[in-house]
Amino acid sequence: MSPKTGHIALAGAPNVGKSTLLNALVGQHLAIVSPKAQATRLPVTGIRTDGDTQYIFHDLPGLLDPAYLLQTRMRQLALDTAARMDLVLHLHPAADAPAPPFEQLAGLKAPITVPILTVYTKGDLLSPQHRSAVEAEECREAERTIYIRVTLFVERESQKAIVIGRGGQTIKAIGAHARRRLEELIGAPVYLDSWVKALPNWRKSQGALTRFGFPATPPAAVATQEQPIAPTSPE
Repeated sequence: MSPKTGHIALAGAPNVGKSTLLNALVGQHLAIVSPKAQATRLPVTGIRTDGDTQYIFHDLPGLLDPAYLLQTRMRQLALDTAARMDLVLHLHPAADAPAPPFEQLAGLKAPITVPILTVYTKGDLLSPQHRSAVEAEECREAERTIYIRVTLFVERESQKAIVIGRGGQTIKAIGAHARRRLEELIGAPVYLDSWVKALPNWRKSQGALTRFGFPATPPAAVATQEQPIAPTSPE
């Protein structure tokens, strides 16, 4: 098998974690990591080799509306580099999902021909409230392929966008994994129809919790035991 090589751009707005991701991917501290935006002024290249495949990552300057000549040239350098890549990873903080289209961020009048994959970053900064519940709404076993329809409920529209992913990529990947597990368990082909809906504050809704299998439980009856009355002696 011949070796394979691919060039991948890490692109996005300033301070979205491009340099942090590059360092993590190559296992070395190559790019400056700073809370200050625009720490990367020139592309930084890192190489990762897995078996016969070599990934060449390019950490690009952040894309923003330039305020002076240096920023203008940094932006143009980032866009020129991205246009020559085999793949562009569009990084965007998960807390600010959904990400805008890359063409909009880059100020492009027409889509670039390079494939673009949106990658949500800074997941460790997400609120522990970013939670979900899954409800199986229909199951038909009459045919050889078992049909199952499920809905994944989240609490906010922004969470819904994260779960669905750009072009439905994330929910498709989740569904494919779940389908394989179901087929192993059931021993038959499964058609898994997956949907995502926002149900605000479902974790605090009595109706929603009951619907998802957490019925209200009445307070446990307090067990009482009558104390025997001590016999009295006749006077």
